[in-house]
Amino acid sequence: MSSVEQATNQFMKQNNSQNGNDPDYSGMISLPIALVLGLTGNSITIATMITKPFNTMPWSITLVCLATADNVVLLAVPFNKPFIAELIGVDIPSMNTATCKVYHFIRRISKMVSAWLLVLVCFERFVAVCFPMKVKQICTKRRTAISVVCMLIVSAACCSLWVSTADIVNGVCVQTVVTPESRIRAMSFLILGSVLIVVLPVTLMFVLTPITCFVLRRHALLRTQLSGTARQTDNYAKASAMLVSLCVTYIVLLTPTMTMYNLAFYLKEGLLTTRNTTLVILKELSQVLELINYSSNFFLYTAFNDVFRHRVIYCVKCNARQAVSTAATSRTQMHQIASSQATNTIIVVSANSNACSMYSEI
Repeated sequence: MSSVEQATNQFMKQNNSQNGNDPDYSGMISLPIALVLGLTGNSITIATMITKPFNTMPWSITLVCLATADNVVLLAVPFNKPFIAELIGVDIPSMNTATCKVYHFIRRISKMVSAWLLVLVCFERFVAVCFPMKVKQICTKRRTAISVVCMLIVSAACCSLWVSTADIVNGVCVQTVVTPESRIRAMSFLILGSVLIVVLPVTLMFVLTPITCFVLRRHALLRTQLSGTARQTDNYAKASAMLVSLCVTYIVLLTPTMTMYNLAFYLKEGLLTTRNTTLVILKELSQVLELINYSSNFFLYTAFNDVFRHRVIYCVKCNARQAVSTAATSRTQMHQIASSQATNTIIVVSANSNACSMYSEI
């Protein structure tokens, strides 16, 4: 038996001992749904944001990068599922130390980038609402691109150091290996990761979002008084709801995950082998909530942003019309080719008939 097969069997054995040989029904149901909806929704978001009028707006860069990061997270999730390892016959992260470190580096950097891109979106909306006269000078496409690049560099540096705690233990890839000698270092990286992925982004969103919503509400009331209609109020309410929904969604859906990792570290329990009821429940819950978080942004944009929704519908209709037009054109060309071939056949037959008549006369 190869080392890869041994690692896969050990991985399955430890997960089965944890779950009492019960299949991961929640993962089998939630993972395919999240992959289909999330990858499709994020891909549509990217395709929409690179078209007019969105591609001229600075925040389109942020949303395209956010959708890309969310797709990377979703694509990395299956490799950590026991039933996927059993299905493909190999546990890829547990093949060797290099694959283990690369896998957790990709997972961590995509999560960290996703969190800070969401903060960047909230900051852009804060500036646009609170300082409308300066937004074109502050939030330019060049500065947005520089911010995204700096964010990637810092995240890559942090995750490169953090991934040093990941290693193979008993044939299984463990993201945080704790030994008496490395406990302090592992605890420091765990705290730092929790702060960078959840605590600090959530704190900034808690500060920026209420201020933005308050100013939006004040502007809505002023517009209502001046125009005598509630239409503007509805538009501002939708924008406020979108901001609040993005922030609240991230807080609610990601907090259980960070709670689970920190609690497991405090209790000195491994998430693959733990029999602690609280950790098992948190693990099952956090996995489903995390999948929802990285696959729900498209639906939030569609629900609360009229311009985005109309653009998506327009692109879908145009693609449908183009497909129908292409099919019709293909049928017309095939008909023309068939008609041309039939005409050529008639001409050849006629020419042969004439030749035969001339030969008979001779």
